[in-house]
Amino acid sequence: MKRRYQLSKKIEENQAAEIIRKINELPNISQVTLDMAAEYLDIETSNQEYLDVMSYAVNLFRKLGDGCSLSFCQFLYQ
Repeated sequence: MKRRYQLSKKIEENQAAEIIRKINELPNISQVTLDMAAEYLDIETSNQEYLDVMSYAVNLFRKLGDGCSLSFCQFLYQ
């Protein structure tokens, strides 16, 4: 099961690429995608543990995305 988060604002493509690269380096990441048009982050972990991953992601977006924040939007069932 994936989780979808909405970005509070648009970020630049180079910012997005750096954030996604850093998230993908984390252990237990199955998939992470960023829909720039709709401003959504979709993320899935292999063990369904999201606390540490999302804490890291929120900090990355705030730091590298010029204050961008994330809000939980929905669960995505496959």
